[in-house]
Amino acid sequence: MLEARLPEAALLKRVLDSVSALITDANFDCSDEGIHLQAMDNSHVALSAIELRADGFDPYRCDRPMTIGISLASLSKIVKSGNNDDILTLRKDESGDSLTLTFESAKTDRIAEYDLKLMDIDSEHLGIPDTDFQATVYMSSAEFGRITRDLTNVGESVTIEVQKEGITFATEGDIGKANLTLKQGSASGSTSAGGASSSKVKVSKDEEEDLDEGEEEENAKRVQAEKDDDEEENEEDAMPADKKRKRSNGKAGQIESDEEVDDKNKSAAKKGGKKGKGAAAMRTEEGEVPVRIELSQAVKLTFSLKYLSNFAKAAPLSAEVKLQMSKGFPLLCEFAFENGHVRFYLAPKLSEEDDE
Repeated sequence: MLEARLPEAALLKRVLDSVSALITDANFDCSDEGIHLQAMDNSHVALSAIELRADGFDPYRCDRPMTIGISLASLSKIVKSGNNDDILTLRKDESGDSLTLTFESAKTDRIAEYDLKLMDIDSEHLGIPDTDFQATVYMSSAEFGRITRDLTNVGESVTIEVQKEGITFATEGDIGKANLTLKQGSASGSTSAGGASSSKVKVSKDEEEDLDEGEEEENAKRVQAEKDDDEEENEEDAMPADKKRKRSNGKAGQIESDEEVDDKNKSAAKKGGKKGKGAAAMRTEEGEVPVRIELSQAVKLTFSLKYLSNFAKAAPLSAEVKLQMSKGFPLLCEFAFENGHVRFYLAPKLSEEDDE
């Protein structure tokens, strides 16, 4: 018998969302170590691997190893019917032909139970050899998602080059070229940190006109916002001192004492210390994830932006993404979270040099 209880259904929702664009049906392999999934996309280009370790469930019981064939689309529909903070329990009898999902509300007495029919899926478990990657890059998962999304508007493929100084993403398409660099140690996601991040985009004249119109509109909004702020400041300056204090105190959460800030920081540090191995991303004082590069040899490979954009859907699972590259090997893209991870493997596109 299998019984696995998740404290919050949100985790399974995010895991399923991260692979929904790549996998339709898959086998979940359950053992005393936890629940694992490995599957190729329909085009057999990308491999997805999910791990939910047993210690992430409370309780977790799997009397003997079993394989559960499931339609991920159907499973996702059922999981989305529950609230994020619902307690989710998965059950399956050894001879049963369905998976039972029970949602228990954390706030009310509401209990919902679903039986999902299982499938017989023929799939081959691929052995993934251990690889000493030439380049490993840690960066903000949100920034990774933004880069892939922005570059998709320009081209279909992206060339990723990793050097000691930083990592560069470059693409080229019908409308022009785009080039974005994140330097080693920079706070990823902050493009104004002393030139830590730079980008160059070449576009056609028509595109330039569209961009100019957009910039003018943004500038107008920014000027109006600044005027509104100035007016508020002038109103406050004209107020008596006692009213100023009352108004400040009335803005809940905006003004805090040093003691309150210290207490919040300590509380956040305690929560961060509970994360599983590899789940806690390094952060700057501003809470941003810096770019870290471990390099034995410079690497330059080209990949499909369509697939990288799909990988980026796993960003809600982790603040940090790990990219590992070696010439002649698939890219490993990992989103690690407490008690598990989601990994994607993508073969690089052949360049003209490789063809020769």
